[in-house]
Amino acid sequence: MRIEDCNIEVNLTFMLQGDSVHNAAELLVPLLIDCWCMPAKLGNEAWVHNLDGHPPFTKAFKKTQTSKWVTLSSGKEAGDVHSVGTNYTFVVVNEVGHMVPFDQSEAAADLIVRWIDSIPLMWANSTVV
Repeated sequence: MRIEDCNIEVNLTFMLQGDSVHNAAELLVPLLIDCWCMPAKLGNEAWVHNLDGHPPFTKAFKKTQTSKWVTLSSGKEAGDVHSVGTNYTFVVVNEVGHMVPFDQSEAAADLIVRWIDSIPLMWANSTVV
């Protein structure tokens, strides 16, 4: 797979569909309730903590702890994970910018494979941060 910093054709397609002019924030809570994966940067965890019980799992999320996430293939520490049940996981990938697959390809592949195969990122013996 070839990873590009920026693909102008993809960008143009989004622009022509009006992607830059609509408010996607109003779609976020329904996506979280439906267990969608949401890439996020540091700082968004605080925002998630302040959703005030909507989606319903946020109260339980506030009571859980963050753990280290290691990849299945090499056991390399990939970042931090904060989960509640099987429906909601907040992940911070180490040493990345905007392009996680470009900056940390092993971690990105591990995250996607685990999400698709419903393999948790946080295990019972995880190290708590």
